[in-house]
Amino acid sequence: MKKVSNHLVRRLFTACLLSLWGLGGLYANDTIRMSWTEEDAYYYTQSFSIVATNGEQFVIDWGDGGIDTLTGAQNAQSFNRVYNSAYSKHYTLTIIGLTGNCRFDSLDCKWLDRLTELSLNCPALSILDYAGNNLSTLDVSQFPNLQELGCGYNQITALDLSNNTKLRWFSCGWNLLTALDLSNNTGLEDLYCSGNLLTALDLSSNTKLITLYCNDNQLTNLTLSKDTKFLMMVDCSNNRLQLSNLYHVFKLMYNPGLPMHRLDTQRLFPQEVKVDSLIDFSEQAVFDGKNTVFAVEKNGVPANSNTYSINNGIIQFKDTGYYTISMTNAAITLPHKVIAEFNVIKSNTSVISVTNEELEITNTNYELRVTNYELQTLNIELFDVMGRNVGTWRAASNETTINISYLSCPEYG
Repeated sequence: MKKVSNHLVRRLFTACLLSLWGLGGLYANDTIRMSWTEEDAYYYTQSFSIVATNGEQFVIDWGDGGIDTLTGAQNAQSFNRVYNSAYSKHYTLTIIGLTGNCRFDSLDCKWLDRLTELSLNCPALSILDYAGNNLSTLDVSQFPNLQELGCGYNQITALDLSNNTKLRWFSCGWNLLTALDLSNNTGLEDLYCSGNLLTALDLSSNTKLITLYCNDNQLTNLTLSKDTKFLMMVDCSNNRLQLSNLYHVFKLMYNPGLPMHRLDTQRLFPQEVKVDSLIDFSEQAVFDGKNTVFAVEKNGVPANSNTYSINNGIIQFKDTGYYTISMTNAAITLPHKVIAEFNVIKSNTSVISVTNEELEITNTNYELRVTNYELQTLNIELFDVMGRNVGTWRAASNETTINISYLSCPEYG
């Protein structure tokens, strides 16, 4: 009888186990499954690392016909595998513990090539980094022991971290997050959430923060607890924070002189206001007894003082134009600037939206001058900002003047 090698027996045994896993028979064992599609490269390498229970065996099915049985070690084990897209465009790599005692404590699979799916059954997982994989979702609530989570440079729109109460290090930068609830993550020390779509960030529960990178968002409000004592690195540049918010953050910095801190430029949302409107920046006017400097430009050049007035942070524009106000205060010793932009229009000006490219409409005082470039008469309907039809006119193939003086009445504003 022909003798079968131990290597072949092991491979057959492993294949049977993986088959059973596929049928759900070993689903209780820790498992990691990664799938990807590569259309372009001919040969390419996939790299990842894991930490498995020391001395316990696990199996890697590489998805290309290769299967290896390995033993967990005390430290992370790194793996590299060369794939050939000429052989197959689609691969699924599966890692499974051979016994219930084999647990995967850590997985680093960031920047894999064309990852399309990441499926994990690892309840003891404490470290997970899957940054740079273009994934839009992953349920991390199943990992209550998670202490470090990296998921930056994906397409994630929402994350539920309410069950990850042991989280200490969290990096989610450059995704599509519009909100982030970290109220349950009270042990968080390092937060990197730059480059998202966040408009508000409440960190009042995260008093152990050491590192905070929230730059390049749309933040109009950043809340920190007065009990936050060890903020060693802060970058909240390129947001939409008011000067008072920058002052609040500045006062909580452990050492504002450290080079890692950045406040830089904040650009508030542009506004359209009418001549003589009052703009209230009184809460931005004085900090620690130091007056805020308001530098005003009109249409890109320093504004003449007769076109505006400033009194204790209350600003009034006296002429139309595009104004830029830059605010700085010496109480904040880091480089900083808050920019507010205003398009100042006449009080009787109406906003006109034209969808027909053959029409040119000019708004002058109480008249609309309509030039019709068509060879036929066109109907013109005028709507107010509430969507109400306020008039219909016929414009012949020439210039037509429409009187809109009645639109300045209180009904239409």
